[in-house]
Amino acid sequence: MTKDELRTRLTILRDQHVINERAYEVTNMAFDKLIECLQVDDVTQAEMLFTHLPTALTRISQGEDVEGPSAEMLVEIKQSEYYPIARQQVDYIESVWKEAIPKAEIDFLLLHYTNVITINQGGNQNENCCWRTNGKERN
Repeated sequence: MTKDELRTRLTILRDQHVINERAYEVTNMAFDKLIECLQVDDVTQAEMLFTHLPTALTRISQGEDVEGPSAEMLVEIKQSEYYPIARQQVDYIESVWKEAIPKAEIDFLLLHYTNVITINQGGNQNENCCWRTNGKERN
């Protein structure tokens, strides 16, 4: 998925009132953060993540709840070497969203991000894409 493909997808969702303007903006920012981290222009198999994210943010703004992924799935994604990068990306979304994101949605985002980063094999993380492993910061 390229930036242009994301914009097209988000514009359709916004114009059909599936997502709101704020979710549109935050999702664009999240995509920019991910491509900066991975140092790629085309993120392979990111469509599900970048459809889930704006719809989740819109649901949150409307006060809707969802049930999160299973505990077994969470254990599996937390074992991924890319989980810390996924956590960093989700932390960024929370910082720009400026509202609490329910745990169930955070868990789904971590699942999607870990899958996308794994598929893209961690990319070529730049120095601005650091993460913590065992309490140590890594670049």
